Amino acid sequence: MATLMTKDEWDILQYVDEVWSTKSTFPAVSKISNLLGIDQIKVIDALSNPVVQKSLEARGIPLADMDDRLSPEQVAAINLILNVSDKRSTPMKLKALGINPRTYQGWRKQRYFSEAMRKRGEELFGETMPEVHKALMDKALEGDPASLKLYYAMAGRWDSSKSVESMNIQFVMVKLLEIIQENVKDPIALQNIASQFEGLLTNEKRAISG
Repeated sequence: MATLMTKDEWDILQYVDEVWSTKSTFPAVSKISNLLGIDQIKVIDALSNPVVQKSLEARGIPLADMDDRLSPEQVAAINLILNVSDKRSTPMKLKALGINPRTYQGWRKQRYFSEAMRKRGEELFGETMPEVHKALMDKALEGDPASLKLYYAMAGRWDSSKSVESMNIQFVMVKLLEIIQENVKDPIALQNIASQFEGLLTNEKRAISG
């Protein structure tokens, strides 16, 4: 038995068809909602209905891109909530946007909203990677044990058999060698010191692996 469309779904279909026929564009969710007096979430639900989608396809109307199906409020919510530089809690961010938390929870159940949020989260992950790497490197240079461990693991030089203390010893020795290089100008003396440090580091590594 064929599934019939609701009145709202039929009205949305007719409006989209009219706009597409005259302007060759797919109207935004917010515009459909305002002109037809239908809640934006219901508009998104209607456009997600396979029956409506098949009717659009039969009319030669391509489905709107995911971002086009989001209202301006939804786009603003996604961008603000995922803004890692804004330390406010999600409820505080929603309050700043004038969005009811229950409305936001309803949005999260919408396939297009949740997919857009996931996609934006992945984009932000890639965009912030350089800053994360720099922050990790800064902490490692400060001698933070956890940062040193992660830094060496990412560089492929971390051995789980190594203790944090032994890593700290190697770190201090490297820093000492840098200080000596800055203050000792005799190249022969520098070469002798570097050789001795290298020997100490080699012995340390053998002791750890042994």
